[in-house]
Amino acid sequence: MKTSVTHEAQVNAWFTVDAMPAAWRAAAPDLCAQFAQILRDKAMKAYKVGFMDGAAQAKDTRDNAIFEADSAIGECIARLAEVEYLSKTINKTFQPLWYGDGKDARTGKQFISEMETASGLIIQSNTRAQQALDDVQTALGLNGKTPETVPQLSTIA
Repeated sequence: MKTSVTHEAQVNAWFTVDAMPAAWRAAAPDLCAQFAQILRDKAMKAYKVGFMDGAAQAKDTRDNAIFEADSAIGECIARLAEVEYLSKTINKTFQPLWYGDGKDARTGKQFISEMETASGLIIQSNTRAQQALDDVQTALGLNGKTPETVPQLSTIA
């Protein structure tokens, strides 16, 4: 049986002529029946509004999670594209030095410093992509964390 049907029956049971004080029922049974019906209608309307409100809030939470995930997946894709660009640029820039003219440019301090910087940029971008992917999983509840257990989705600078 649906939960809403069970709850509606419960709300209706609260407002019956039998639930009215005996003195009221004896004095004006027709008015008690009308009053009970009005109370049932008002209570049921309030119940349904609350029920729909709860459903709307749940939907908003799901939609918000999807928006959070969409934003984070966009960030992840951007960071992965950045990693690809940096990798290609490094390969294009440093490949001629790998096949030097016998002087072995790979051992020079400047070359080593530039390679460390370039590698650091790739590692940093890759780490940001992984953070964004973790944010996606958190927003969708796929990694055991929920947005409620995480103070805030990590901000990727």
